[in-house]
This record gives sequence, C-alpha cells and structure tokens, in this order.
Amino acid sequence: MCIYPAFAAEWKVSPSFSVGEEYRDNFNLTDTPFSVWRTAFSGRIDSEYRTERGGMIFNGEYRGSRYVDNTELNQDEGFTKFLFDYSSELDLWELDAGVDLRQPSSSQLEAGSQVFNIISRRQWHITPSWKREINEYNDLELSYSYEDTTFDDIPVSSTLFSDFFRHIASGTFTHHAWEHTDLSGIGTYTRATNDSLRFDSDQYSLQAAVTQDVSDTLNFYFAAGAVWLVSNPGSNLVPGATRNTTANFIFDLKAEKKFEYTSLTARYERFLLPTVNGGYVVRNQISAQLKQQISDPLTGTIKLRAFQSDRIQSTLSHNNRQNFSAKIELTWEFLENWFMNGGYQYAWQDFDTPSTAGPGEQNTVFLSLRYELPPYFIDP
Repeated sequence: MCIYPAFAAEWKVSPSFSVGEEYRDNFNLTDTPFSVWRTAFSGRIDSEYRTERGGMIFNGEYRGSRYVDNTELNQDEGFTKFLFDYSSELDLWELDAGVDLRQPSSSQLEAGSQVFNIISRRQWHITPSWKREINEYNDLELSYSYEDTTFDDIPVSSTLFSDFFRHIASGTFTHHAWEHTDLSGIGTYTRATNDSLRFDSDQYSLQAAVTQDVSDTLNFYFAAGAVWLVSNPGSNLVPGATRNTTANFIFDLKAEKKFEYTSLTARYERFLLPTVNGGYVVRNQISAQLKQQISDPLTGTIKLRAFQSDRIQSTLSHNNRQNFSAKIELTWEFLENWFMNGGYQYAWQDFDTPSTAGPGEQNTVFLSLRYELPPYFIDP
C-alpha cells in the first residue's frame, strides 16, 4: 500500500499571516444582545516532510482577538498538530497528535454546549491507527484515541466546566463491492470520565455505510446505525450504583457534485456530541455549501446550516436548542499570494427551556487580509 510516488526527501514549509475586522451585533446570540468590534490576527506555519514510504506533517497556528470596549473578551489561542505516517506494501500506520489552547466562547456555536463564559481550555489528543489491505476487495482499519480536556480559572460557583478525558477505540471493515461502490461496517467504543462531577459514561456504536461514486463529479455517502450510552447519574462512582442506558438512531447522508466552476455539497446527519463537562447531546443537523469560481481571482461561497440539539446525559438545560445560520463570503486574490476575504453572516438561536435567554438573532460583517508566503523547501 505505497500511496506516495518516489521522490527526494525534503521539508516543505508554508507560512501564512492574516489580519481582519469584524462587527457582531449580538455576541452571545441571546435575547439580551450586546454588540462588539473585534480585530483578529493570526499566524500559521504548515510543514511537511515526505519520502517514498511515508512522512511527517507539523502545523502550528496562533490566533488573537482584541475587542474594542470589551477587553475582558480578548483571546489568545494556539493550535498544534503532528501527523506521522508510514506505508508498506499492505499496511499503513499513522500517528496523529495535537494540542489546542483556546477559550470556549470562540467556538460556542460549534460545541455541544452553549457557553457564556470566557474560560481557557487546554485539550490534547494522541491517536495511533493501522490500516491493512487484506486482499484486493477488503480493508481493515483500527484506531485508538486518548483525549484530555482541562479548564483554567473556573469560577468557584460554576458547575458548567470541569476536567474530563476520553478513550476512543474504533474499527472499520471495508469491502470494495464494485468498481465505484464500497460497503463498510463501523464499530466504536468511547469511555468518558469526569472525576470532579463523579460522572462516567460508556458509549457503543455500530454503523453500516455505503460510498458510491456515480461519476467523476458526483458521489454519495450514507451511513446508519445505533449508539448506546450507559452512564451513572453523576452522583456516585461506586460498585452497584444505578446506571442509565439510552439508545439513539444515528445516520449520515452526504452528496457532492462538481461542475466546471461550481461545487455543491449537502449533508443531513444525526450524531452524539460531547459537552463541556463530559456529558452528551444528540444533534440533528442539515448543512449545505455552494462554491462558485466567479472569475480567475474571485471565488464566492454560500454556507447554510440548521440544527436541533437535545441533551442526553448532561446537566446543562440550555443544551436543548435550535440554531440556524447563513453565511456568504467572497475571496479575491488581488495579487499573487495576497487574498482579501469579506462577507456577512446571519444567525438565529432559541432554547427549549423558557428561563434560558432566547430567542436571539445575530448579524456579523467581516473583512480580512491574508498573505500566503510561497512554500520553500529544505534539504535535510
């Protein structure tokens, strides 16, 4: 399974920098809005070392945000990612590791929890995996992942944030049934533990999937199955304690279509998502993206998303929420390696709990400048 062509080993390094301005009229997306002006700046370096049989990838990124008249919201975040892979005739080994230093408010709409606090979070993971080409028609892939999440400066009165860690083991068997069709079976086990809340859970999932390449420009993916979540009620971790069991149907339906200057992606999925304290919500989500090459230097993108989240084993009532967002943006390469990006996003959110702040609407306008240095190569 040698997946890379033979060529001389060398490091490829690609730095980039960006700076931008953003106005948001409802920062927390609630029924008590307050507006913010934000200056965002970032620096990123992507490096890759490749040989005939494998290689290494290292990515590092810094993101900073400064708010006018709301300095308590200022953020400094860092992200690192390392990937090592090696392939033989039939096997592929990979090691994926990374560290994120961020603040939940910057990603509150993406997480399983609605977060209204500015609290630093450290999260790191390590994931080894192995893939075996059993024969011409069958592949087997096994992986294990350890994730550790730690919060800093948690208010004494807060029960929303507490450290937790997860073990994730998964296996995928793929059968190449026909020239353009793959059939897969996917099994996953996840163990989550939160010692401070005396909470733990075991999650088991089984799915069957089919990948269909109708043509070079049209493909479909569909997976469906069930997930079982077994957890204690969050008050005891002692032998014989009562444990709750819930079962949920999960699926993932995705279609991609490409034209000469246009690409369209649509997705409908139902899945479990971890919250900030190790619990879970189940999310039903629909998303779509249209990307259009308007001219040689100008690209337009439209993104739509709607989801409904419902808590399963979570103490956070405001995790039960509905959310919709629509985003349109233009990217213009006005000089070689220089990009201007601007656009508008509308978002709406409501909660099932009457006492929670909602519904809320949000309007965001943004403009940024990005420079990507030409990649350079280093011979070891």
